[in-house]
Amino acid sequence: MKNLSRLLIIIIVPLLLTANDETITISGQVTYFDGHPVDSCFVELKDRQFGTVASTHTDSSGYYQLHVPKGTYLALLAIRKDEYAVNKLEYWAWNIYAYSDLTINPRYDKLEIYAMNVFRPQGAYPSYFIYFRPMGLSRVLEIGPENIPNLELLDIAPDLEIDDITVTINDEMVDVFTVQRILEYAGKQRIYAYLVQTALPENITPDTQYDFIRLIVSDSEYGDRGEAMYMYDRKKYR
Repeated sequence: MKNLSRLLIIIIVPLLLTANDETITISGQVTYFDGHPVDSCFVELKDRQFGTVASTHTDSSGYYQLHVPKGTYLALLAIRKDEYAVNKLEYWAWNIYAYSDLTINPRYDKLEIYAMNVFRPQGAYPSYFIYFRPMGLSRVLEIGPENIPNLELLDIAPDLEIDDITVTINDEMVDVFTVQRILEYAGKQRIYAYLVQTALPENITPDTQYDFIRLIVSDSEYGDRGEAMYMYDRKKYR
């Protein structure tokens, strides 16, 4: 019996360790812009095909945990479902490199930042370009959600200036150089997006692999605010 127990330990323990080595934890706290935690908030991780990898709900203090296989994922979203399109729009974190435990702290209000992408322009001034599509709930409600599918031009984005945009990279605030409003083709509709050029972070080390780029947008006309995050793999583009 003792020999059998030892044999099972020899077989099972390495298998458990291997399984743990292939799994990471994404965790954090969901809050509103005023700092209050969001309880019962739905948090979901999406794969590259926009399928659900894992989902959960926050506890009474706004905390969540997702245990997922190591990999690169399209996005993480957070929203209380009973608030969606009523008095809030969701938070998005994009391009999630989940190869070690991550902390992502979603913060949301009435402005959704969708389709966020980041790239370095080749042969140009050292900088980041951030492409995103902002959608304001106050503008949606003013148009009327029932009218949106019939519009050729879906004008639900704020008219942004540099002062309406804040960008931090690895918690370091960086300068915003330019803001360009773009008309995006979206099938039967056209929708407004933005291309923003920012400075690169100064406080980096040679072993820094990922830049955590946080974008905060304010609609000065309606008061809606929103936030999104993007993980940029520095080594991939060296």
